[in-house]
Amino acid sequence: MPQVKLESGLPLGSNLIHQNEEEFASMRWPLDFCMQPESVGTQKKYWHHWQYRNSAGKRVEVLYSKTTTDSEALALKFLNESVLGFDMEWPWDSHKHTRLQQKVGLIQIACEDKIALFHIGLHTGRTAEDLISPSLRKIIESPSIIKTGVGIQNADYSRLERWFGLKPRGAFELSHLHNLVTHGAENPEMVTTKLRALATQVNVHLGRSLAKGAVRTSNWSKPIGQEQRNYAADDAYAGFMLYHCMQAKRLAMDPVPPAPRNASEYLPNKMARVQSIQLEASSRTTLTAYQFYERLGPTEDAVDNSIADAEDPESSEVVGFEQVQQDLFELSTPLAPIRDKSNALKARTRAQKTKSVATDEADYPQALFDLLVERRRLLAEAQNIPVYCIIHNSVLKSLARQQPKNQIAMLDIAGMGKQKGSKYGAEFMEIIEKYTPDASPSPAFTSYKKTFTPEVNPLSSSRSCPILSTVKFSPRRGTKRYGEVQCSDGQPSSQVPAQLHTSLSYSMAQTELDYKAIKNNSLAKDYDPDHSDDAFGALPTPIDSLLKRQRFRSPPLVKPVCPLGLEPETASPLSLKSQLFAKKLTAFSKRVASLSSTEVNTFVSGNTIAKIAAALPQTVEEAHRIQGIATFIQASTAINLDLLDFIFKNTR
Repeated sequence: MPQVKLESGLPLGSNLIHQNEEEFASMRWPLDFCMQPESVGTQKKYWHHWQYRNSAGKRVEVLYSKTTTDSEALALKFLNESVLGFDMEWPWDSHKHTRLQQKVGLIQIACEDKIALFHIGLHTGRTAEDLISPSLRKIIESPSIIKTGVGIQNADYSRLERWFGLKPRGAFELSHLHNLVTHGAENPEMVTTKLRALATQVNVHLGRSLAKGAVRTSNWSKPIGQEQRNYAADDAYAGFMLYHCMQAKRLAMDPVPPAPRNASEYLPNKMARVQSIQLEASSRTTLTAYQFYERLGPTEDAVDNSIADAEDPESSEVVGFEQVQQDLFELSTPLAPIRDKSNALKARTRAQKTKSVATDEADYPQALFDLLVERRRLLAEAQNIPVYCIIHNSVLKSLARQQPKNQIAMLDIAGMGKQKGSKYGAEFMEIIEKYTPDASPSPAFTSYKKTFTPEVNPLSSSRSCPILSTVKFSPRRGTKRYGEVQCSDGQPSSQVPAQLHTSLSYSMAQTELDYKAIKNNSLAKDYDPDHSDDAFGALPTPIDSLLKRQRFRSPPLVKPVCPLGLEPETASPLSLKSQLFAKKLTAFSKRVASLSSTEVNTFVSGNTIAKIAAALPQTVEEAHRIQGIATFIQASTAINLDLLDFIFKNTR
């Protein structure tokens, strides 16, 4: 089979979980029909079914029927297919009509080489038997023929069941598979039944935008033209191609999770609350995606306990995938529905927690382990992600214990897969190669640490302290001395009583409140260093503010250190389009802050919004390359808003 690549140069079946192009594994497109590569310089187009050819150059065939007899002949050609793309169209005002032809106008099914359009709106009759041919009904009600689509269970199937009396089976929700391959082990709490738009999934996995326009609101109970036929065929064929593309990505994940169950097996034919998706398991058990990843290793525990717990050598070990397969038979009840992160944590029980694997702490060098932990922390800071996303403590212990000599030996360590090995292996190998039993941790991190030398301007006083190195301010209450000045010899200077910055003595014994006398005296006399307020560690008081009480704040003595890789960048001027988009993003962020009862600056900065507006990302890969966007995505996802979908809709 030919290897198909998108305009970005990435294989069509590559794993999109990791956003770094270097991590995309070279994969072959799993089908004979594939998108034909375009010549260099060709403008990027919308996604369409006619862009696909097989190895012999054959196009996808589109079949159309407007009578029940023709529909029966077409449906017979799809009875032996195991997977079909499925979609339906109906008039936008169908709720105003009672005719069955107004309730469902068009049914589309698609396999690899052909698409069928059943124009139910033009079929004659008054009952479901008159409108739905026997073979088409068999396809819809067969549990062995998988029908893939978006909203297929709560929209398409519910309409067929309510108005036509059918018993649809075999519905596979593409949004479930999309959430699994997109988030996976990195964010298992987001692997839920939340629906994702078909256009978004096509953009993410097939690399192009799906054309949506006024044609979608057509009256599908009336005769349709070529543009409407193309639109209907695209939706069904996209469902088929997305299924195989995302299944290939799932099989490339490490570890490989089971496939999501058919939505018709456990979800009602109506809108249901969001919960963790269920995965295929043995007939005796029910396994959710959250349970699967929870039993593989730490998930939300690491988030709640932050970096401290992730660096704790006493934390639990990762349970191998073989152990997970054995534990599947021990599960007897499904996990409670997971609506958000907090509910996910509450739903976890002590009985379901990962079994710790006992490890002798003395069988690996503690010093080397500490060096590896420190390098992991710096890597996490550089990428602005939690440390548990880098690598688990058990893997670091194995590295410290075995001390592999090369990359191949490192990949033999449990928990160090090809993806993590290619991304972080060189970093940890550098630590291991430089390690000696008496090694100091500092040389290993010279390329990561950025230090700033404090710029201390020594204060001078001719009377008491030739060089003042440090100014110490004690708390206002519970202390006897305030504004104590420490000299270079380490002894405090007490020759002059401490004063406020308003020139009032703490003793109040010699305080004068004659403003005019103070002002005239201050203006008349020259500056005398012996009477300077600098000797007391306070700034000279401006004359015009003598009558105001002001709170004094000492200037910082140490220049603030920017986290690694997050130094401020000089913003380039935005185009008019980017400026308008930046305003939309700002409004979107305010909406997220309002719904989540938080401040905008807690999850996104103005600099990040400017970067998004300047980049105008068209795909998920491009969006995730923008620094600072991850927290914005998490904040919007927590309140059921899709930031990426908002970006793609406004950047077309």
